[in-house]
Amino acid sequence: RNRIRRRLREALRQGAALSAPPGCDYVFVAREKALDLPFARLMSEMSAALAAPQRERRSKARPATS
Repeated sequence: RNRIRRRLREALRQGAALSAPPGCDYVFVAREKALDLPFARLMSEMSAALAAPQRERRSKARPATS
């Protein structure tokens, strides 16, 4: 798992983070598949995930008030 985390950090350091909009926090989960992916593909998938439009979160806990 540590090797996977190091790969994810390095992909972000080498440019995948440039796709991220400022002011947002992201969490990447270190899965075993990330260890076997070619590094270029890992970077492109991370860039695509960071560039994806943000979905508006809907709160189910609070009902709408008028």
